Amino acid sequence: MTGFPGCKTAVFYLLSSCCLFAQSFSVLVYESNQDIPIEFVEVRMDGVLLGLTNALGILNIPLDKKDNAYSIDFSKLGYFTFSTQITNIKEGQTIVFRMSKEVGDYAEIATVTLDEGEGSDNRDSEVYSLLAASRDPLLQAGAFQFGIFRFRNRGIDNLYNQLGYEGFLLNDAETGFIPFLIFSGQNQITRYSENSMSYQVEAEDFGSAGLNQWIQFDPRTYRQGLHLNYSVSNRSFTTRLGLQYVRHWGKQGISLLAGANRRWADAGIFQGSFYNAFGSYLGVRKELGKRSGLTFLGIYSPVERGKNSPGVSEVYDLSGDPLYNSYWGNQAGQIRNSRVARSSFPTFFLNFNSQFSSNLAFYGGLMVLKGKRSDSSIDWYNVADPRPDYYQKLPSYVPVTFVKDSIESLWENNESIRQVNWDRIYQVNRSNYRTIYNVNGTDDSLSGNRSLYILSERYNNPTDIESFIRAHLKWGQFQMNGGYRIEYTTKENYLQVGDLLGGDFFLDKENFILDQSKADPDIAQRNKLVRQGDKYGYHYSSNTWRNSLFANLKYRSSNWDFQSGIKLAMRSDQRISYFENSIFDHSIGSSERIVGFQYHLKSAATFKVNGRNYLRASVATESLAPNFEQIFINPAWRPDVIPNLENTIVYHSEIGYFYRSPSFKIQIGAFFSRFENQIRNRDFFLDEALVTDSDNNLASGGLINGFYTGLDQQHIGIEFFAQQSFPMGFDVLLGGQFGRYVYCSRPEFLIFDQFGYSFSSEKIYLLNFYVPNTPQHVLTTGLKYNFKRNGFAQINISYADRNFVEINPLRRTVGFVENVERTDPLFRQIIDQEKLPSYLVVDCNIFKSFRIRDRFFSVSLALNNILNKTGMRSGGFEQNRLNTEDRDIGQFPNKYFNLQGFNFFINLNLSLN
Repeated sequence: MTGFPGCKTAVFYLLSSCCLFAQSFSVLVYESNQDIPIEFVEVRMDGVLLGLTNALGILNIPLDKKDNAYSIDFSKLGYFTFSTQITNIKEGQTIVFRMSKEVGDYAEIATVTLDEGEGSDNRDSEVYSLLAASRDPLLQAGAFQFGIFRFRNRGIDNLYNQLGYEGFLLNDAETGFIPFLIFSGQNQITRYSENSMSYQVEAEDFGSAGLNQWIQFDPRTYRQGLHLNYSVSNRSFTTRLGLQYVRHWGKQGISLLAGANRRWADAGIFQGSFYNAFGSYLGVRKELGKRSGLTFLGIYSPVERGKNSPGVSEVYDLSGDPLYNSYWGNQAGQIRNSRVARSSFPTFFLNFNSQFSSNLAFYGGLMVLKGKRSDSSIDWYNVADPRPDYYQKLPSYVPVTFVKDSIESLWENNESIRQVNWDRIYQVNRSNYRTIYNVNGTDDSLSGNRSLYILSERYNNPTDIESFIRAHLKWGQFQMNGGYRIEYTTKENYLQVGDLLGGDFFLDKENFILDQSKADPDIAQRNKLVRQGDKYGYHYSSNTWRNSLFANLKYRSSNWDFQSGIKLAMRSDQRISYFENSIFDHSIGSSERIVGFQYHLKSAATFKVNGRNYLRASVATESLAPNFEQIFINPAWRPDVIPNLENTIVYHSEIGYFYRSPSFKIQIGAFFSRFENQIRNRDFFLDEALVTDSDNNLASGGLINGFYTGLDQQHIGIEFFAQQSFPMGFDVLLGGQFGRYVYCSRPEFLIFDQFGYSFSSEKIYLLNFYVPNTPQHVLTTGLKYNFKRNGFAQINISYADRNFVEINPLRRTVGFVENVERTDPLFRQIIDQEKLPSYLVVDCNIFKSFRIRDRFFSVSLALNNILNKTGMRSGGFEQNRLNTEDRDIGQFPNKYFNLQGFNFFINLNLSLN
């Protein structure tokens, strides 16, 4: 013990907690809605400082008042200060208080009285556990400082992230991705969350390789009264208005939370974009006795937004606009965006909890979601591509000099050339008078204006039902939580006519099928005529069942924490189609059910050197079954699955050192993750003669369904964060992550004709190419000033480097470079993966809250990219189309996503009680 100065401090705390007052009670201060003790909280009685809470969040207070009534104030930088009165305190009693961080409205948390002595059984005889400590500062830096670069923590794909709400696992069953749209804009519901990376000990589930986010919600923790919110910004939306009402009926054990808000931008930062979103929620908590309760939350957040496009360098240069957007155009003097996303996911959660004893708790829940999501785009049949930035419309495509110069001048000086030409689209449709025979498979005929262009809406409408049960058990130094989860998801997928764009009807024929006698998506209605609101093209459902059983075990001693976990899961996927085509057998009805089994294992150990020094190491492995979109080749038209399905295997390990003291904190660690046998699908247009296959359908090109199989990638790196506090309220912060994220296999790329049985495969020489579209090196340094009460100001300088574009797999085949000499510069142009430039940005954040006559007011200001660096690129991709004759890579150059310059966000909150 003598070797560690921190041990003497710990002993002092223990002695003061246990022996200083013969007759006393204790206060235990936690973070709001989490059992995370807060150290160094100032506790005052009648304005007199009694002391600071220790590393366990505990401070003993003498029983010296005859009336046994106390008025106590709690304060700490970074947390909201609050006062309370307590009466009828007994000797040895421990009372828990909860403080809210300065990240939103002040929340008054009801105190919880523990049984006598319960708060000091073992707490004062051991070093507090690291794994339940405060939020990871690297995750906060990833969200606030590196978020502008579209940074993915540790480079891990979003597919491996996890989002949960009060025990419910919300990842999309079909794709695995996170449905953030459920909670879109509902900051009041999501502000309390526990975030961690890579298999930390999760109470609600096993965890995952990526970012784990678990939203905690309890209406009891919200401050009573009416709360107003107003925000202005120049980001995706410009204005936000919010209203929230909270009411507690203590005697009845009822807490109510209700709110509504709207976010909008008639014209977004990207020209032609817009944003229109509403939000509403209702939460009710009912106590069922002293130890049980029911919580209900209903949330509805419809969103409509106009999208912005990626672009090649040429269009950004010609337009002079680093935020050029090709998706919009003027129609009769009104801006109209062709790519509009709409979502509406009303969701209902019902949670039950019961604390049978201090050592046994039970949780359960039922979730129901039923929603719609659509994405619009222009669809066309046998006419010119309507996109203004289509490669044949750009000056670089034109071989004649004077024509090229003329087009270049138009692009630079005539904005209409750079836009969708809605007037021409309407003109084409209104002048295309045709007679259609054998309409809908009958002997009838119909004459009218046949639309060759339409606005198509692609729908994915989910219905999700999930239920879980979970138990938490403590005995001695052991803790265990485990549970069972079952989920059923069906998602209805179809195309719908959104607008005929001036025509009378649209003929439902697939454009890319050479034999037009087989081009009907639904042979029950050949020559099917569709109008606005009708389904066309395809119509099928994806049905998925997920079942899982998990258990996490934790052992805690004075200097060691051990954790281990196991999860067993099964999923089954099935396609059900409502259209029948003449190309694929059994295209209508139910497919076979594909069943997959999974296992998950993890283990971790923490050595608590003393109250300030910690060492932690962990390992984990998972076997993940393919999801729906990785199984079925082309579910819109056929029930077939890709051959030789295999589970993805994940290996992960990390090690870290942590030091924490009142004035200095540091953490440094190394991580390793490997993902084997991944399946990734990529659908695109295949150019002629690229595939040397005897089957004429693939050899002549066309739309294809492509799948990487056996795709391995490896992520290895180091990360660190340090914070030094100085007198007068200043903090200096430094954090970063340096990794190398690469593909480490030569996968097979399976190529299927979308409208035929043709098949081919190519070996892709992908070894040591970089995982794209996230910076692999990031660094931030900041200076923070903490106001004396309730606020801070912070400025950061952040740097990002080694971000690479996504590659076209078919450029990395033997066939594509077999006639190119290795010494020819063209060989490097074909093979090399483009690295995007490095960037340095400056950001500033200010927060201040005020309390005026028991009313709370706060203002926050975020200023990003203060130096107004424009044209920064957060990512990009190589186009899938290729010039296969002379290997001219420049004909289809890379496309990029550009970032906004200077942007700001101002947020005002007012609580009216």
